[in-house]
Amino acid sequence: EVVATNANLGFSGGCNVGIRKALAEGAELVLLVNSDVVLEPHAIERLVAAARAHPDGGVFAPVLLSREEPDRIASAGIRYAPATGRMRQIAAGQPVSMLPAVSVRRVDAASGCVMLVRREVFARAGLLDEPFFFSFEDIEFCLRARRHGFETFCVQNAIAYHEGGRSIGRTSPNRLYYAARNHLRLAAMTGEGGGGRWLRGGIVIALNAAYALLSGETPRLRGFFAVARGTRDHFAGRYER
Repeated sequence: EVVATNANLGFSGGCNVGIRKALAEGAELVLLVNSDVVLEPHAIERLVAAARAHPDGGVFAPVLLSREEPDRIASAGIRYAPATGRMRQIAAGQPVSMLPAVSVRRVDAASGCVMLVRREVFARAGLLDEPFFFSFEDIEFCLRARRHGFETFCVQNAIAYHEGGRSIGRTSPNRLYYAARNHLRLAAMTGEGGGGRWLRGGIVIALNAAYALLSGETPRLRGFFAVARGTRDHFAGRYER
């Protein structure tokens, strides 16, 4: 079923439209799936089984493999350090054979490209934060769910293949703009305040600037200025699309 919004609401806003409709129709579990994702057979069944087996869990995600390198892990969940704002994709780049035998692992957050969420999480923690528009809203949502008593789990016998970079374009400076702006937003919403917040913000800016200059995905000057614009707009409180 297609729900027309007649506007680009971004990832968070678009997902929220579908989430509200699913909840209104009585869904106990809501599955978010990006259009560039392919799920292995039984993946959804295994996510649901994990949700039934772990009542303390609110968010369940599969292991993501790259569609370009299907024998390599893109993400087995996300680790996030509130003190520094640093995040990393667990097991990124490792062969699938390196996954540990444990079938379900507790993580800090998971990618929103495939995410099974209990109804109670939305009732207690709310929906995705729409000012993010694109990127980092999934991490903030998982961390907020934890504050309301719901853990996030990576279900390691559930596999999905993610192409990535299709919404904006892998080499677009806009990707770096949203990454810098939203990473700073996330860092400001988590961790301690005071001087720690300014230190955390400085680390986030340095990480994003280094990525823009060293990754090679976007021309360096354009990438650096995209990070600068994202930084400026965050501190100015501008979260327009």
